[in-house]
Amino acid sequence: MRFNINNVSEAYRIKIISEFYDVLSLLKTRGDVRFFARDLLTPDEIAMLYRRIQVAILLKKKSAFDEIIQKLGVGKSTISNVKKSLERNGEGYDLVIKRFQKLQEKRDEKRVAAHKRRTATAPSIRRYAGGALIADMLNELKINRPNS
Repeated sequence: MRFNINNVSEAYRIKIISEFYDVLSLLKTRGDVRFFARDLLTPDEIAMLYRRIQVAILLKKKSAFDEIIQKLGVGKSTISNVKKSLERNGEGYDLVIKRFQKLQEKRDEKRVAAHKRRTATAPSIRRYAGGALIADMLNELKINRPNS
């Protein structure tokens, strides 16, 4: 017999869900979450949950169903379910989206700072996607060289 949450008493259902929330609240670090998710979920299940977050973001941006389907390759039922969650409350999605935006901003700031540190070693040489151009490097030699 397969377990179905709807086939248990409301009190037991509340207890199961409450304890599951307690279990999740025990995860304190990214590593904790990674280990737990890896053991609890298949890669496809993780991807499905991730897709729901992406759908929520696009719905908040007022994207049309067809646009979301084209961008993410999800079904209309997934989009409808996420839309219903957002209309009912959406606090969980809002929380995760806001926190992820802050995390992304911090990562971007670190990338910019690291790029500035790397390019500060030779500020007079212009840098391009492939590195410094030979002509610029030769010009730098002329500037730093005593009269020749």
